[in-house]
Amino acid sequence: MKKIVNAAGHCQAFAEKMSEEGFHLPSLPIDDGQVHRFATPTDKKGKKSGWYVLHTHPYPFGTFGCHRQGPPWYQWSQQHQKPASREAIENNQRAMAILRNHQKKRELQTQQQAALKCLHLWNSAATVSSHAYLKNKEVLSYGLRQIAGDLLIPVHDEHYQLTSLQRISSSHNDQGMHFHKRFFPGGKTAGCFYQTRRKASPNRAVI
Repeated sequence: MKKIVNAAGHCQAFAEKMSEEGFHLPSLPIDDGQVHRFATPTDKKGKKSGWYVLHTHPYPFGTFGCHRQGPPWYQWSQQHQKPASREAIENNQRAMAILRNHQKKRELQTQQQAALKCLHLWNSAATVSSHAYLKNKEVLSYGLRQIAGDLLIPVHDEHYQLTSLQRISSSHNDQGMHFHKRFFPGGKTAGCFYQTRRKASPNRAVI
């Protein structure tokens, strides 16, 4: 599809609206009705969580936002005094559906790659029976592992497949010992769990 750029008109007005909401494009937006990605001020290097869609038919109408932050999404129309037409809304909805599908595919790919890395890390770790964090909480290991002094807690989905790891490290200062918890970047954690291995009450799930 041919890209239409109007440097003096609605593209500039749309970019100004985005700037008002804290989104700054490196160049003027493209009004081809397609989803375009850009880096936001809070993105890490190489990330592009910002997005926008700008239409020209039946009149200039656009939507933008940040998929990392989620709704609310922002809308803009050159016909501020009139509501968006049905055609404009339908065009925008189609673009949004494409965006959501793209995001789901990227998220799934990221989670799959993270799961493979976590499995390799877990297989490389040593079984641990004692750790500073476990002593502090006065709990047993229940099959946990450690690597480079950090405690590893596996995260499983409903099929008991490893999806991520929680890594717990410790540090000392004048106020005593502190523990730092972090999940593996990109790993799936929503709806997942770690179940301790208990001999008693085998049907009891520990969340």
